[in-house]
Amino acid sequence: MHVTPIDATLGAVVTDIDLRELDQSGWSELYRQFLEYGVLVLPGQHLDGEAQGAFAARFGAIEQLSPRQTGANVAISNR
Repeated sequence: MHVTPIDATLGAVVTDIDLRELDQSGWSELYRQFLEYGVLVLPGQHLDGEAQGAFAARFGAIEQLSPRQTGANVAISNR
């Protein structure tokens, strides 16, 4: 995992990480970086709905944002 602070008030870019294969040690380090920087940009992650839901659940309970929401993900569209 490589963390590069963003030249702004907060945030960092995290590379050399695959969120689909994140073990507990990797999660602990990533969460530590989240607490330090507040916002993490994770480029190059190609997660399907299940993997994204599993990653989001590591932060805590998933909120239901729409009555049509059936899982962890909410479809967002400008149509």
